[in-house]
Amino acid sequence: MSNNDLMSPDPNASRAPRKRKGLLWLRIFLLTWVAFVLAFILNMCDQGDKHPTPQPDVDWGNAAPTGYRGSAQDTHALSPEWASGIAVAWTQPFDAAAAAVPPRLFAEGSTLYVVSYGPNSNAVTTISAYDVSGAEPSALWTTTGPRPSRLRTYAYPEFLSTDTHLVIGPLLVDKATGEQTLAPWGNELPMGVAQGVLVTCDTVATCSGWTDEEGAWAQQWSATTSPQSHNGLTFLSPITHPTDALTGSGENTSVLVPVDVSHAAPQLIDPRSGELRTLGTPPSKDEEIKPQVTLASDGVAVVRDGNTVTTYDSSGAVVDTYTRVPRDDLFTSDGPLPTLEQLKSFYTDGTAPWETGLIAVSRGGAHSRPSIQLSSAENSETTGMFPDWAFMEEYNEPDFLPSVTARASANGTALYVRGPGPVGTPTFVFAMADNVTRRSKQLDQTINQTWVFDDLLVGVTKNGLVAFTPDRD
Repeated sequence: MSNNDLMSPDPNASRAPRKRKGLLWLRIFLLTWVAFVLAFILNMCDQGDKHPTPQPDVDWGNAAPTGYRGSAQDTHALSPEWASGIAVAWTQPFDAAAAAVPPRLFAEGSTLYVVSYGPNSNAVTTISAYDVSGAEPSALWTTTGPRPSRLRTYAYPEFLSTDTHLVIGPLLVDKATGEQTLAPWGNELPMGVAQGVLVTCDTVATCSGWTDEEGAWAQQWSATTSPQSHNGLTFLSPITHPTDALTGSGENTSVLVPVDVSHAAPQLIDPRSGELRTLGTPPSKDEEIKPQVTLASDGVAVVRDGNTVTTYDSSGAVVDTYTRVPRDDLFTSDGPLPTLEQLKSFYTDGTAPWETGLIAVSRGGAHSRPSIQLSSAENSETTGMFPDWAFMEEYNEPDFLPSVTARASANGTALYVRGPGPVGTPTFVFAMADNVTRRSKQLDQTINQTWVFDDLLVGVTKNGLVAFTPDRD
C-alpha cells in the first residue's frame, strides 16, 4: 500500500461531519484556554491579597555598635528619631551560665539595674548598676547577696522604689552602694508604698503593712483577705500599665489586693490601717467570662459578663455602671494611669486620651492591602502605611492583641510594636511618613526589654545586654 493510498479519503465518508468535528475541538481548545487564563488571573489575585505588590520596604538596621548619642530624656513617648532606623548602641556581656534565669532589668532615671539569680551551685543574687547616659555604660557598683528561697520571675509588681532603696521581693537594695539585705516580710510580694507604709501580700490570703523606723522595718498591721493570685497582679487588664498596686492620692490612696478574681470579688486595702473594701460580689458559676480588672489613677474598673463595667473610687464606693463597646483597636502603652473618666472614654468611644497614640490595623481584602494607621494625640492627625508581612502574621496570632507593647512618637511619625513571646519574637519600628518597616535581628533576639530613655531600649540576649538607639548615621 502506498502513502497515497493512506492519504486517500474513504469514498463513502461525508465531509460535513469532519467539519463539525473540527469546530468542536476548536471550541474545546478555546474554552480550555479561557479557563486557564481565568484561573491564572484569579490565582494572581489571591496571591495579591496575601502578598500585594509593591511589597513594603523593610530596613534591617545597623548591627555595629555606634555608642549612645541621644538626649537621655524619658518622657515615656518614642523619640521621632526612631523613624530613621534601628542601631545597636552598645553591648554588655555577662556569664549566662551563672544565671538561673535571664537577668531582669529595671531603669530609674539614668541608672539601669541588672538583677541576676545564680543557680543552686551558686545561690546568690548579683545586682549591678550602670549609668547609661553616656556613649557607653559606666559601672556604678556590683554586689552579691543571698538568693531568695522563692524566685518570683513572673510576679507583678516586679520591684518597688523608695527614696533610698530598691525593693525586689524580699531584698532591700541600697541605691547608693548596692548593699543587699533580706527584708523581714520574707517571700511576701511588695505591692506599693503609700503614706510611709509598704504593703506586702503573701499571694495566699494575707496582706501586711510595714514602716521604716530608723533603718529597721516594723510590721504595723496584718489583714486576712480573699484568696489571692500566686503571681500577684498578673490578672490585670493590659489596658493600663501600672508599676505598682496603688490607686488614689494622698490620704485617699488604696492598694489593690492581688485577689484571685476568677473566684472572689476584687478588694482594696487601706495602707494605714489594713481595712479591706470588697468591690462587688464574687463571680457566679454561671459567668462564662471571668471578671476583668483595670487599675486607674483614681479607682478601679471591673468588667463583668464581658460588657458591664462598674467603676469604684479609691475608697471602694461605686462611681458608675455602663456598657462597654468591644473594639479591636490598639493603643500605645506609654502613658500614665488614666482616670476613671478617661477609661470610660475608651470603653465607650474607643479613644484613649491618656496615651500618645491610637493604632488601627486593617487586614486588607480582595481589593486592598493590609494597612496600619496611627492617630496622634498631640495633633489629632492620622498617618497610614503598609506594614511588612511578618507584622501581619504576628497580628493574627490569638495572644497578640491583649498583650502587645507599643510606643509612638508624639508627632505620629514613629511607632514601636512588639507582641508577647520568647526570643525570636519580631519587633517592629514603623517609619509612618516614609512607609518603611524598621527591623533588627539583634532586637528580635532580646527578652526582658526595658526602656531607659525615649531613644534608648535595652534587652537581654543569651550573651549579654544589648542597647538599641535610633540609627543617626
